Amino acid sequence: MSATPPAADAISEALETLAGAATNESPGSSLVLRARSRVSEVSERSRPADAATDYMVELRQVVKYFDARTCVLRNLDFRLARREFVFLTGSSGAGKSTLLRLLYGAETPTRGSVAVAGLMVPDLRSRPLALLRRRIGVVFQDYQLLPTRTVAENVAFVLRAQGLRPQEIARRVEPALHLVELWDKRKRFPRELSGGEQQRASLARAIANSPILLLADEPTGNLDQGTADVVRDAFLNLSREQGLAALVAT
Repeated sequence: MSATPPAADAISEALETLAGAATNESPGSSLVLRARSRVSEVSERSRPADAATDYMVELRQVVKYFDARTCVLRNLDFRLARREFVFLTGSSGAGKSTLLRLLYGAETPTRGSVAVAGLMVPDLRSRPLALLRRRIGVVFQDYQLLPTRTVAENVAFVLRAQGLRPQEIARRVEPALHLVELWDKRKRFPRELSGGEQQRASLARAIANSPILLLADEPTGNLDQGTADVVRDAFLNLSREQGLAALVAT
């Protein structure tokens, strides 16, 4: 029997108390993560986070099968501490994207537990999951910018969809674009930007809602080496300045 998830308002309140990476590679996993001691089993019941939570992300003995013969993650133990930045590396098909999708609830594990901000993600229903996702910034390899909207409008789009007032949207958009050094290009359309600039615009959109966790799925995969270095530096600098937990697959 699955546990009853916490009320949406309790989750929202708990998320507000958190501002992110200790890692472990389990035998059988081809993901490259910094080594750390194994952890024990945890309760499968969803629980609100609190200020004493040591880890923003905690996976325990996670196994993920896509079918009976395709195992992409095997016995994975993984911890990401608050305000810590980690690069996740591995060959194509190693499970990097799957791991990130587990963290924002786009996939569920076959076995094991996945906790973000102290909440058991697979147990969350639609409303609590939506609240959690609002506090997770996600950056994709292909940018996913709206081609008919300016840079500023792209950053504002998600905030508007969440029902924020125009004054609050403007208050968040400007500093986000300043942080990625795109304020002077706020009125340009994606087609007028370089690949690196488009990725930085995607990063600004991800941080505009003051996330507690930043996830990036191969954000430099489509960029040349010089531009990729600039984008990686932008991620590192933002993680330090904003105090974010950040996990970047590369």
